Amino acid sequence: MLIVRDARYRDTAAMMRILSLCPEAGRWRRKDLQPAAPTTKARLVAEIDGRVVGFLLAECALQDEAEILTLAVEPAARRQGAARTLVYVFLQCREGEVFLEVRRSNIAAQRLYEACGFRVCGSRPAYYQAPPEDA
Repeated sequence: MLIVRDARYRDTAAMMRILSLCPEAGRWRRKDLQPAAPTTKARLVAEIDGRVVGFLLAECALQDEAEILTLAVEPAARRQGAARTLVYVFLQCREGEVFLEVRRSNIAAQRLYEACGFRVCGSRPAYYQAPPEDA
């Protein structure tokens, strides 16, 4: 059974493990993933049968605008609805616009975001590092 909930401090190790399996998700420090108060970041995790298999990290600095910073699901748990559900739950909790960047080569992520209602509104040359790539 898939459950999406707010991340807890004890989820940090699982989130770091997932990042190590998903180089396309970018590099984040442990402290960026840990829930802390007060914060403008939203952190959601997806669990399947009680095991954290994915997470979404977003910046919500403005009331009517947010940015999804990263979305990662461990490879063994992909195509089971975790990523889509994380995005939908996040969008249901927000009012206003939500932005994100995605690697030009990450076609699977682009399709997911399109299916969730996102649309391309521009590009960012050389946005990503290691390896360099447009967003």
